[in-house]
Amino acid sequence: MRMSAARSPSTKGNWYNGARFPPGQDNIISQQDEEKHTKRRAQMAEGYAGKTNPTLEPTISMHVQNFIDLLRRNYISSDKEFKPIDMGRKASFLTMDVITDVAFGQPFGNLVNDKDIIANNSHAVKDTDVRQDMLSSFIKDGLDENDVMYESVLQIIAGADTTATAIRSIFLHIMTNPHAYRALQQEIDTAVKDGRVTGEGVIKEPEARELPYLQAVIQEGIRVWPPVTGGLQKLSPPNGDRFTLSSREEVHIPGGVNVGWSSWAMMRDKSTFGVDAEVLRPERWLEGEGTTEGKRGW
Repeated sequence: MRMSAARSPSTKGNWYNGARFPPGQDNIISQQDEEKHTKRRAQMAEGYAGKTNPTLEPTISMHVQNFIDLLRRNYISSDKEFKPIDMGRKASFLTMDVITDVAFGQPFGNLVNDKDIIANNSHAVKDTDVRQDMLSSFIKDGLDENDVMYESVLQIIAGADTTATAIRSIFLHIMTNPHAYRALQQEIDTAVKDGRVTGEGVIKEPEARELPYLQAVIQEGIRVWPPVTGGLQKLSPPNGDRFTLSSREEVHIPGGVNVGWSSWAMMRDKSTFGVDAEVLRPERWLEGEGTTEGKRGW
């Protein structure tokens, strides 16, 4: 999308005021001043990239293993007992534990306790160990106490739920699509057999990137159920903007107008993703499948 591209003349408008936590206090998403936003991005880039946290992937893998252990411990049905599970809720447990651990050096403990633990004041008081987490990186790079608080709230609210939504979508669509399920299982089994993927523990990130069908499943799961569906408006440049629709119709947007877009509609655009755009079909992301425009958009 041009209006959200790098160096786009479109800027953030007052629509982003709704992302202020607490009201009236800006964070990296709500900040509309370009100079301040650029400075904040530079201050937070290192923390988000994980370069100052060598335990980033092991920490995530640990919580994925906790997630698997929880399912095996409490929710494996047998011919004598049926154990239902709210997979959507467990997905939120996983993402909340990952984000709080990576960001603050201490997880909420939802997976271990199999319940939603909102706060853990005992750790806030007693745990004074120095940790290499996002929070320490933000402080090192110049964020003051209030800024850290605003950005921390944003991470929990925006990060945990959107990631959980992506996981829910992928699980739901794979479990209800026998063809995609079998194809993914076959790719993983073959990779383990060939020694390209470890057969024990949680798969490593470099290994996962070498599984093309898995990557296609992730992209397709996010496409059919976008985690963020808000307007994500941008303010058109002072002199306005002009673009051409897929129907070849030219449209002029006056200057200073908030322009929103629907990720739900765009991800189901048949001119981009084909006549089966409503259906989960990971193959569209593989080489030789789908449209060039569809792949370019990602």
